[in-house]
Amino acid sequence: MKIAVLSDTHGNRTMMKCAVEKILHCDVVIHLGDNDRDVEYLKKYINVPFYVVKGNCDFGSKEPSELFQHIGGKKVLMTHGHKYNVKYSLMSLMYRGLENEVDIILFGHTHVPVKVYNQNVLIMNPGSVGNPRMGPATIGIIEIIDDVIYPSIVEI
Repeated sequence: MKIAVLSDTHGNRTMMKCAVEKILHCDVVIHLGDNDRDVEYLKKYINVPFYVVKGNCDFGSKEPSELFQHIGGKKVLMTHGHKYNVKYSLMSLMYRGLENEVDIILFGHTHVPVKVYNQNVLIMNPGSVGNPRMGPATIGIIEIIDDVIYPSIVEI
C-alpha cells in the first residue's frame, strides 16, 4: 500500500502538476486541507480513493475537520492541525491520536514537513505543495509493507 499525503496546496496549479508526477502510482491520496477544492483538479489525473479534510482557509467546505480511517491495515487520524495549535506544540494532537489508538497521525497547517515517531505512532506533516515556508515544496509518501510503516518526505 502506497499513500500520498498532500497539504496546503493553496490553488498552486503549477506545483500540483509537479506533485501529480510523484503520486501517480499511489493507491490512496490524502489531502489535509487549505484549498480542499484542489482535490477536484487532482482527480482529473489520479483515479484512486481520496480522503480529504478541510483547513482553516477552506471557508464553506463540507469536508470534515478531522477523519479517522483504516488504510493499509493501519488506523490513521487526518486533520489540518489548526484546531490543535500545531504551530506551537504537537502534544494536543498526539493525545488525540493516543486516545483513539491510531498508528498514524497526519496534519498540515505549518507548511513545514515533519516526520517523527512518538510512542510507536507516526506523526507526519507533508509540508506544503503550494506555499512552503522552510525549504522546497514537499509531499509525504507512506508505504505500508508487511505491516511496517515506511514514511518519507519527497521534494517536488
